[in-house]
Formats: sequence, C-alpha cells, structure tokens
Amino acid sequence: MTTSIRFKIALKTVLGLVCIMAIISLAQYIISKKNISTEFEHRWTIMVQRLALSCEDPLWIFDIDFINKILDIEMDERITVALEIYDDMGNVFARKMLPNMTDETSLLKIDPFKTDIKHNETTIGQFFYIQIMD
Repeated sequence: MTTSIRFKIALKTVLGLVCIMAIISLAQYIISKKNISTEFEHRWTIMVQRLALSCEDPLWIFDIDFINKILDIEMDERITVALEIYDDMGNVFARKMLPNMTDETSLLKIDPFKTDIKHNETTIGQFFYIQIMD
C-alpha cells in the first residue's frame, strides 16, 4: 500500500503543529504557575505582617475574644490551614485550624513557620502558621 506525498506532508504538518501547541501550552502553564506562586507569596507576606500587628495590643492586654475574631478573619483568607498564638511563656493563647485538623494537633509538631509578636520592641508572644501551598 502506497501513500501519497500529500498525505505524508499533511501528516507531518499536523504532527508538527501538535508538537508546537504542546510546547506553547507547557510554557504557558509554567508561566501561570510562577505568577500564581508569586501572588500567593505576596498575599502570605501581607497576612503575616497584618497578623503580627493586629495581635500586638490584644495579646498585651490578654483580650482572647478579639484575638479569636482576628484569627477567624485570617482563616477566611484560605491561605493557611492553622494559626496558633503563644504568649511570652510559651503557652497557647489562641488557636484556629481547619476542621480536618484536631485541637490536639500542635503546630510545633508539624514544623510551622513562626513570627514574633512585639510590643514596644519587646517580644510578647509568637504565632505559628502553616501554608496551604508550597
């Protein structure tokens, strides 16, 4: 069975176009992933700074209700799975986690990120948090 030259040219053209489209799609995927990761890191950094500032005064005066409201709002951002705030003695002051995590799960066992909470340049506590994305 012989095939015509037109068929061979058409087949090679189609295969070439499919390869080019696959390469372009892969490049777009990589670029999109990088942009999403950069945006996530930006949102994450802002959340960490906002939380450290927002918890300073309530932790200083031991206002647990206000801190719980702050943590609820930050958890609504959906870029963290858990937040724990510790006082300067290392005791858990407040904790918020997604429903699939139990209250007995300590973030200290999971190796979370950590940020100090300061009042007048004195560390009065810390908060621990886990990112959703890597």
